Amino acid sequence: MNKSGNVSVAGGGMVVKCLTACALTLCIPVLAETVIIQKNPLTGEVRKFDRKAGRKNVQSVARQLSSLLVPSKTLKNLKAARHPLKPYSRVVAGPDGKSTLIYRCRYTQSKSLVNSMESAISPVGTVEYSSEQNLIIINDKSEKIKELKGALEAIDIPSPQVLVEAKIVEILLNDGMERNFSLNFNQVNEFPGLNDKGDIVNTLLSSSGGVETSVPGQTSGDRGLGFNWFPYVSGNKNINASIQWLLTAQDAKILSSPNVVVSRNATASIVTGQDIPIQTFQIVSGSTTTSTEFKRVGVILNVTPKLINRDSVTLGVNPQVSNVLKYIQFKQDRFDYEVPVISIRNIETDLTLKDGQVIMLGGLYSHRETLQQERTPFLSDIPVIGEFFTAKNRSKELIQLIFFLKVNILTEDEIASGVIYDPGKQAVDSKKLGSIIRNSKQIFPAKESTLEKVKKEFIEKDESYR
Repeated sequence: MNKSGNVSVAGGGMVVKCLTACALTLCIPVLAETVIIQKNPLTGEVRKFDRKAGRKNVQSVARQLSSLLVPSKTLKNLKAARHPLKPYSRVVAGPDGKSTLIYRCRYTQSKSLVNSMESAISPVGTVEYSSEQNLIIINDKSEKIKELKGALEAIDIPSPQVLVEAKIVEILLNDGMERNFSLNFNQVNEFPGLNDKGDIVNTLLSSSGGVETSVPGQTSGDRGLGFNWFPYVSGNKNINASIQWLLTAQDAKILSSPNVVVSRNATASIVTGQDIPIQTFQIVSGSTTTSTEFKRVGVILNVTPKLINRDSVTLGVNPQVSNVLKYIQFKQDRFDYEVPVISIRNIETDLTLKDGQVIMLGGLYSHRETLQQERTPFLSDIPVIGEFFTAKNRSKELIQLIFFLKVNILTEDEIASGVIYDPGKQAVDSKKLGSIIRNSKQIFPAKESTLEKVKKEFIEKDESYR
């Protein structure tokens, strides 16, 4: 009990303040909980977001993003499963010194090879194809069949493919969010050293460009400039990427995390969203016909490898984000219907990437108005009186969508038992990625902190009046 007669008891994460007056003791539990309430202006749906759950989401997203910086298990399994298909061809001898070659395409559509083979046959030869069986049928002189078969086998080769690992992240930016990216790397040195007592100890080569001892009970800071990788990187066994700017976010979640294999000039589409029904009316000869069309809204990511070389890929990337802003009421004769107004934000670009490189596309923002409440359980639920036990703060929040892509080239001469992994190369790529994230004003625009706003509003404004 303190001097004012109040007794404070702490237990089970709840602080109980007991107000003592004469023989009556009233115990009021006080537990502040923060809830973000979002109301959809279209449907009226109210959603609540717990800040503690948001922090857990942020940490989970950071762990999943760090997995992009290590070799992919999916890539290893795909390469181990790849094996060449045996060619199928048959020659049927015909009259008048002509023969028919039947060849089944293994890696290419038979229709696409017709134009190539028409330039190789003789003037008396013919080329046909069967889409159902993916066959090419060539009828030509018997002495030319062997040459045509060799040409088909040379053209019908596996198309280069890439494995694209994508993560679509939704980040809720709050006031004072850090724009920082740190990378840590440690490796035990092969050459032991001596401590101040003369004992032989191993040392850790650090990613910050210095050395720290591993003696229990003793700590020493890294020597050298921060964020510089140690020049000796061969044999690295531990690379840890820490995305601090993400950990300071209010909330984050991964909307989609697919792994897709794409061939050259093919397009892989990753869709996270829903189909919105749109009613249309058509009047013909006095009769009205009603039909319903569906418009897809949400997050769409299209990836097209245009050129695939041995160690680089030219990738066409087109992320698109769309959502319904509002509905407009239309009236046609005696029919009333609503038409949605859809907002679309997209990026379309061509990138040249190295094998295993990670890229990030950002800048797709949206705003959300939120209501933050701090309330006392039970008492805040009482009508009228509950308002005295509830604190409200209405604010606007900025949401950004960021697309992380990692590209791995699948080639025929890869080792089937595993993946060759160069930690030094990954360290350099990770450092560049961190520098882009930390210094990019386009991805994370500069925002005034609460302290700067207060200083500008009250102090500087007051001095200007003087």
